[in-house]
Amino acid sequence: MAVVGCFAPISSVTLKHLHDNPHEVPGFLFPEDGHAVPPGTVDIDEVWDGLHFLLGRQHPDFISPESLAVMGGIKIGDDLGHGPARVLTPAAVRIIALCLEDMSPDHLAMQYDPVRMDSIGVYPETWRQHGEDGLEYIMDGYQRLFRFYHGARLRCTGMILWLA
Repeated sequence: MAVVGCFAPISSVTLKHLHDNPHEVPGFLFPEDGHAVPPGTVDIDEVWDGLHFLLGRQHPDFISPESLAVMGGIKIGDDLGHGPARVLTPAAVRIIALCLEDMSPDHLAMQYDPVRMDSIGVYPETWRQHGEDGLEYIMDGYQRLFRFYHGARLRCTGMILWLA
């Protein structure tokens, strides 16, 4: 079964509530007994780790805001099967979104190295097999994530991230 990256907007009130009641995280993420997701959820499919790799290579000597776009945030609640969910405050979302808005997709694409990605175990470890199609797949996921961050910044919401 594939592991996909999911992102949902979260209000400051809900963020505080989940921080105070971390046992309620699964109910928030998987309402209706797991047959639904929170409103506004974006799924970037299996490109989450490849995208994390590309964004993290922008400034390899330190943790940059864009490197937190996929796997950043504060852990909240119990392990959901692929680790706990993470939350980003509205302020963190704003900073990450602005960094993503300043980033050229062409520059991000230049970081794509399928041989290296497979050799260090970047999920799903089939980048070399997919070659340029893999880059197109990542860039499609990047566009979805970019639009999500841009909208969350405009709405001043935080976000909750998880792997499912």
